[in-house]
Amino acid sequence: MEHYHDLHEAEKILDNLLLQEELHWKQRSRISWLEAAIEEITNFIQLSVTKETNQFLLAPFSDQEILDAIKSMPPDKSPGEDGMPAIFSQKNRRTVGSLVTKAVQEIMW
Repeated sequence: MEHYHDLHEAEKILDNLLLQEELHWKQRSRISWLEAAIEEITNFIQLSVTKETNQFLLAPFSDQEILDAIKSMPPDKSPGEDGMPAIFSQKNRRTVGSLVTKAVQEIMW
């Protein structure tokens, strides 16, 4: 009877080890797939983005671009991090426009 118990315990240990091995190889295959996908995406981006496009994307926003963005915002939507709805900046742009532009540029860079 004790022999049966030892055999049963050994089978449980073996089953556990086999399950761990299966999980290990499953994770390894996912890691390999993910590494291959990252490499493929990186290669695609490097081929797709020219130096000129990259310079354009990295350039700071102009005052006009910021003003256009503020004008295009719905005036009565929820306020932003500063607690003010867009209508405040839209209606008071002569007073606060340069401050808002400077704040946006500082946040973005």
